[in-house]
Amino acid sequence: MFAASLGGGATVNGLPLRVSGIARLDRALVVAQAQSVDEGEIRAYAALVRRLMQAAGGVRSLGSPALTLCAIAAGRLEAYCEYAMDAWDIAAGQLILQEAGGTLTTFSGAAHATAERADVAASNGRVHPELLAVLKDLA
Repeated sequence: MFAASLGGGATVNGLPLRVSGIARLDRALVVAQAQSVDEGEIRAYAALVRRLMQAAGGVRSLGSPALTLCAIAAGRLEAYCEYAMDAWDIAAGQLILQEAGGTLTTFSGAAHATAERADVAASNGRVHPELLAVLKDLA
């Protein structure tokens, strides 16, 4: 069970979580995913995956956005990108990720602190500048 409290750190089954120490995107495992039947959104997702595959150590799609954020917090992955991520998935994983040392922003690098859908970039913090450079002009 993943848990966190503001300023109190993040845990899984009571054990402390920390993001990975990988500091280069070309060595990072990145997750990207989309849920849409809209042709324009499918094309945008394909462009995103293409850019990530050219820059990252590996690209995957896991399914649950909230659990993906927890996997970054646990050091199992380094980064995650999703267009129009639902607010409940952001809220469920953002605090855990941040308390484990990670970063979550919009694709443009702005903080995300609303209860609305957003294009989200999340990482261990170390690869975040490189990740944002890859995402530039995709938002």
